Amino acid sequence: MKPKAKQVLLLWMYGGPSQIDMFDLKPYSKKELSRPIFKPIQTKNPDLRVSELMPRMAQLADKY
Repeated sequence: MKPKAKQVLLLWMYGGPSQIDMFDLKPYSKKELSRPIFKPIQTKNPDLRVSELMPRMAQLADKY
């Protein structure tokens, strides 16, 4: 079977927040165990919250 992908986009991004700070916010954990840097916001997926820095990702959450 012939591969369908013809291009690959590879991003080397240094210095930004980690995936833990952006996606794994743990809003219901005890404050002394976990202190989220960014406020979690609700997405279109009721089971998922993302960082307040990603409002567009929150809007598209039902698609990914």
